[in-house]
Amino acid sequence: NDAAKGRYFTDDQRRAFYGRALEAVQQTPGVRDAALVSRLPFRGRGETRFEIEGHPIPPDQPAPVSDLRTVTQNYFQTLEIPVLRGRTLAAVIDSSGPKEAMVNRTMAEKYWPNDDPIGQRIRVFGPKGPWVTIVGIAGDVRQMAPDQPPREEVFLSAQLFPNQETSFVVRTTGRPEA
Repeated sequence: NDAAKGRYFTDDQRRAFYGRALEAVQQTPGVRDAALVSRLPFRGRGETRFEIEGHPIPPDQPAPVSDLRTVTQNYFQTLEIPVLRGRTLAAVIDSSGPKEAMVNRTMAEKYWPNDDPIGQRIRVFGPKGPWVTIVGIAGDVRQMAPDQPPREEVFLSAQLFPNQETSFVVRTTGRPEA
């Protein structure tokens, strides 16, 4: 993203660029699956403050924080992360797509210990952010380091919330270096 040149500076421009780039990678011979993610495992973390609908945050308390990754629809399939319940995020073409989220098992167990988070809504990106509906629970991934436990994590659509920092994840049918 080059703000000085205006290249891929708007969400629509990023969405179009990432869509074309992902399609080109997916059409590469030997690529079985490919997806986009805002932050690869072991490459640091992005966070979001969130609020659970129906559970207002007291004015003297900070909002809870979770790790955040924006991903394309087949991210979980590409990395073979199990979808434990529900489904993956819907394919989104533009900003009018459904505002959905997935959470990992650690987050589901912490914030909905006796409830089903699927169908619940959370507000992401702070008190003025959008409400998103939880549609699935993903298996935990040790995102920070192999010896650190999984943290609470929210996954949002990379097409709906395009990020400036985006990486490809690719699964091949053979040796990737071949």
